[in-house]
Amino acid sequence: MEKLIERIVSILKLPIRFVFIIGVIMGLLLFFPENVVQKLQLTDFKSEYGKYIGPLFLISVVYLTVMISIFLWNKVRVFIATKEFNKSIVGILNSLALPDVYLLREFFLQGKDVIEVPYESTEFTSLYNKRILVIASNNVRANIFGKFVSVTINPMVKKYITHDVLRLPKGNPTQLDVDEIKKNRPAYLSSLNYVDSLMKNIGRFGI
Repeated sequence: MEKLIERIVSILKLPIRFVFIIGVIMGLLLFFPENVVQKLQLTDFKSEYGKYIGPLFLISVVYLTVMISIFLWNKVRVFIATKEFNKSIVGILNSLALPDVYLLREFFLQGKDVIEVPYESTEFTSLYNKRILVIASNNVRANIFGKFVSVTINPMVKKYITHDVLRLPKGNPTQLDVDEIKKNRPAYLSSLNYVDSLMKNIGRFGI
């Protein structure tokens, strides 16, 4: 009995595809007609290990059933969570505070999929907690103005970001629109541009 338990435990540690193969083989040995077993020259094997074949087959079937059930349940959970998220994200985007909107605009104003933002800024924290922004790289750049992290828009959210969400004109912007957009760009940009310009000058002169 102890040897049987040891074998069962060792089998359950195998990758699921091997458990499936074992289950199929045990099932064939159990349900094949005797003349087929004889032709395959498996009679001696079945006689010697017959007491293990049934239990191993049942355990394999139960194990595979449990694993498939867990897999399907996880798929269902992800599907439901994604559906609920998609339902709620439109309302979240339309109710963003203006500073959050101004930060979100930067992806489109800069024409980039990834931008740098202050790691400890209220706007980044708000958008990150709402799962609108995700961190694109674990590298944090630090300078005299603080820490900056590279972020991107959550792919699940991007398709819901419209001109209305960003408070941008749908047609050609007027001069008034342009002035409003420039005035409300995040304050950290001047600091970041200053550092970038400084680093370029240092590289140019080989300092």
